[in-house]
Amino acid sequence: MLGPRALVERAVDNAFDTLSCPCFASAPGRHQLYLTEAHRDHLAMIKAWTKFDRGLLVLSGPARIGKTVLTSEFIAQSSGDMKIGRVTLDRPGMDLSQEAPKAFGISSPDPLTELTRLLEKGRSTYRKCVLIVDNAHLLSEPSKEFLEEITAASGLPQPLYVLLVGRGEAAALLDPPIHDELRRRIGGHLRMQPLTQAETADYIAHRFRVRKCPCHGGRQPFDAGGLWLIHEASGGNPGQIDRLVRHCLSRERMAPGGRMDEVYVHVCLSDLAQAGTLPHPLPDLPAGGYRDEAASIEEPAAPPSFPEPYVGTAPAGHVPLLLEEPPARRWQTPALAGAAVIGLVAIGGYVLTPDRAPVDQAAETPAVTVQAPEAASPAPAPIAPEPVAEPAPRQAAIVTEVEENAPDAQILLTQALEADIVDQAAALALYKRAALWGNERAAYYLGQLYETGIGVEADPNSARAWYRKAPDISGAVARLRELDVADASPAEVPGMPTPNRQTILTAGQSELYWSAPDGPDPVQYRVEFNVEGSEQIEQIDTDLTAALIEQPVARWRVAALRADGTPGPASDWAVPTAP
Repeated sequence: MLGPRALVERAVDNAFDTLSCPCFASAPGRHQLYLTEAHRDHLAMIKAWTKFDRGLLVLSGPARIGKTVLTSEFIAQSSGDMKIGRVTLDRPGMDLSQEAPKAFGISSPDPLTELTRLLEKGRSTYRKCVLIVDNAHLLSEPSKEFLEEITAASGLPQPLYVLLVGRGEAAALLDPPIHDELRRRIGGHLRMQPLTQAETADYIAHRFRVRKCPCHGGRQPFDAGGLWLIHEASGGNPGQIDRLVRHCLSRERMAPGGRMDEVYVHVCLSDLAQAGTLPHPLPDLPAGGYRDEAASIEEPAAPPSFPEPYVGTAPAGHVPLLLEEPPARRWQTPALAGAAVIGLVAIGGYVLTPDRAPVDQAAETPAVTVQAPEAASPAPAPIAPEPVAEPAPRQAAIVTEVEENAPDAQILLTQALEADIVDQAAALALYKRAALWGNERAAYYLGQLYETGIGVEADPNSARAWYRKAPDISGAVARLRELDVADASPAEVPGMPTPNRQTILTAGQSELYWSAPDGPDPVQYRVEFNVEGSEQIEQIDTDLTAALIEQPVARWRVAALRADGTPGPASDWAVPTAP
């Protein structure tokens, strides 16, 4: 027998049967779907995953968050290029080895053999096969064993990709206990996040707009306070938003003048709150009514501006990078002002000398006095030692680009998404550049790539760093919160990073990019650089593998920092090539 909560939920879910307004009476068609930027990012990442050799990908999120909608859109966009089958595990204990062949239309007496033939044909024709498993949190142990058999190990030709879609419990597929071989085949974990308040309002308006109902003229009837209440009570979950909007529409005849303001919406949702069927608490109405701060403040369009620069002058007494040079060299502190040093090369306040005892460069070379017998000829004048020629600091030319104007970060993101289809390396460079110039969506995407290891070496510290560059994206904040629980201690013996490119803008800025060292992932880097026309060395610390300097950089080098904040071995000086 159903309890009160289930009865009310059923009544709400069936309310659309008597709705006069068609906007929420049925699920929208594909051309009417509402996709946020986060949804598009997930779609791009699923497509990118199929280019690599890890055959399993997990897509998780709470019930009614939109996982089915997202995977249906993936099927619609990709079915021309891939052979896609879908299985829904609607009860525990279902055997995936029996259901998977059916998903691809196989009904022969020996379905697994036919499935193998289909996969071989797909491999020979370069048409990849993807199996989507809904309710993957219900996977049985035999089904996991089947996944081991039907997917190839990392590094081998890939016969089948499997997208595991389920509720939050699906994340357990990434955690022990799990078959080690199966775990190694998981290429990443995408987590769907609730809509933001602005997205909730836009989603509701979109549903009314695309249906163009005669009863509302394609315009949503809720005021800002009503939309706020629906968002808070639903938690931004699209399925719950649908339920609550349907409930309000089913009682529309009770709305004064047909206007669904915050008071009306609060009354509509109160009965659900009393029955305990709201997923989130219903907030009280604010005194004086709800005030939409974002809508009430009209801000003039701001002109394009540069993001906050990362550059800073090295403080007095800072620890220089070059504490670990190759065995034959050591960096020394500068000589006293005015000291005459012959044969030594001063670079930006530092003197490069061989690996020997420090030279007191301010002292005169002592004269060598020889006691001569009386009447003997005077001793010859002492001969000063030959000056020691010092090697020049190591320098390396790097790829350099020159551009006239600051780039548009949104255009860079669009280019990255387009490039992702054919060239992952080019897309990665574009994402980094877009994020460096302030595009939080690009930073969020980079965080996901580095967290999941799709197309790049998995690097949780880089994932954290890029997520921090997206503070206004709820998904980035959520992932950062979860990653920060894990140990983020830097490597005790960091390797040497590698500078790989620099972009110079004629307006004066410089973009610097480098690769992380081999071995354990560093948490932070220290960059030292000379600005054009200056020998003073300036320094910044950053947790990214890129930096935007608001000055023209003549040369630079980078080192990873240890746990105590001291730098490891520095790279060669990177010198931009002539344009």
